[in-house]
Amino acid sequence: MARHQVPRWMSALWVVLVIGIASSYLAVALRRGYDLTLTVGFLAANFVDMFMWAVLAGLLLYVMSLFLRPRHPRKSLDESGDEHSNDMSNLFSP
Repeated sequence: MARHQVPRWMSALWVVLVIGIASSYLAVALRRGYDLTLTVGFLAANFVDMFMWAVLAGLLLYVMSLFLRPRHPRKSLDESGDEHSNDMSNLFSP
């Protein structure tokens, strides 16, 4: 099985989503009027939520990349011109 690589634009999109998730929690803390200590505590208390959303976004983007990857149809032996089929019957033929 070939190794699957996620496109760069999807990785960049994931980074933007993670920054957006962290920024939204930071905006909530600032909107509530927390000082620096309470803001850091709020972000630490909600770290599991932020991590969960980041992992979920990464998994969804990975699944999308599996569906969006280009499909290269394999050529049959007749079309490829290759006489080396890996059949066991050809192993003993002269």
